[in-house]
Amino acid sequence: MNKSKQYVFFLGHAAELSRQEIVLLFEQKDIAYQELSLGREFFGVNLDLPLDIDQWQKRLGGTVKIGEVIMNLTNGTAQEQLTDFIIDLAKKNQDQKFKFALSAFGFSATKLFAWGLSIKKELKQLGITARLIGAKTPQLSAVAAVKEGLVKAKTDFSVINIRENWFLIKTLTIQDFEDYGKRDYGRPAIDSKSGMLPPKIAKILLNLLGLKTTDVFLDPFCGSGTILQEAILLGAKKVIGSDLSAKAVADSEKNLAWLKNNYQDINWPTVDLRVSSAEKLNNLLSPNSIDKIAFEGYLGPAFRLNQEKERALFRELDDLYCQTFKTLAILLKSGGMIAAAVPIIAKQPVFNAAWFKTLPLKQIKLSSNSHGSVIYSRPGQRVEREIFLWSKSE
Repeated sequence: MNKSKQYVFFLGHAAELSRQEIVLLFEQKDIAYQELSLGREFFGVNLDLPLDIDQWQKRLGGTVKIGEVIMNLTNGTAQEQLTDFIIDLAKKNQDQKFKFALSAFGFSATKLFAWGLSIKKELKQLGITARLIGAKTPQLSAVAAVKEGLVKAKTDFSVINIRENWFLIKTLTIQDFEDYGKRDYGRPAIDSKSGMLPPKIAKILLNLLGLKTTDVFLDPFCGSGTILQEAILLGAKKVIGSDLSAKAVADSEKNLAWLKNNYQDINWPTVDLRVSSAEKLNNLLSPNSIDKIAFEGYLGPAFRLNQEKERALFRELDDLYCQTFKTLAILLKSGGMIAAAVPIIAKQPVFNAAWFKTLPLKQIKLSSNSHGSVIYSRPGQRVEREIFLWSKSE
């Protein structure tokens, strides 16, 4: 019996980074797949065996929702096929009112809206009361799909048209946006001046590393503890955080105490927090003692600088990161990995390949750009994050 499944991962704002997160986790878990060509907003796969979709949704930071391909619609008869499918589903519905949603990707939302209204009209003629949710928007938001109960009812659908290849996709799971919001803004210690790495991006960094429950993990620029928090939730057996700022370390302590109080079902690891510069951690920690390292480094001041001060800042950051990577290479075990977010300031990358000339760190390329990195940013941001991945040579 053929048990193959076609899944579609709907990628978030950082689509390229989210794609790499899935690809590397598949590799780490030895999951063989054939990729479906669906465009940059999605990561579609054909698998021989089904996935535990709820667990994958919980694990991934960059995937907004996961769906299953229900059918490939035929160009020219897509509307008729969709209509037949929805009507058949509505006839099996036990509720008083049949609610469903249709989101359009790669073609006119107005066209899909017209299809939806036509389906609703046919259902009415059959004596079935129906409601088309989010009819005035091209794509129904994840928040609306959850609040309307469509995910639980399995009636949230997407129609993707890629070069006249049509796919009907049923939503299986949606990211727990409320819990991410709680872990982002519900913590007691928040410092927006020093930069706030979203928990979703922190989790992606950890998944790029393939963080395991047996790992000793280090964040040498821990700030208010966002990456430490996500490492704990992913089950690291020991987490170590350090920061040059005593206030930042105190914020981490407060936030991790909040985490322990609010997530009491997690297996709490050994936690070690230190006030130290990243470059001098080799004075506090043993060589070859760390399995995985992830960090967002110092991004520089939030305000604009004049040209002379900006040049001085780049020299300062170049020295900071050069010395930091030398130290981390000492602390990291053979085969260990580093995921790092390094700043791009006013479109000028801080990254310097010379930092690694004499270090036993091999870059794992995340893209085909000249740095092999993925850039994470929001429109209008002066400081962007350039994300890299390295492993220590055996």
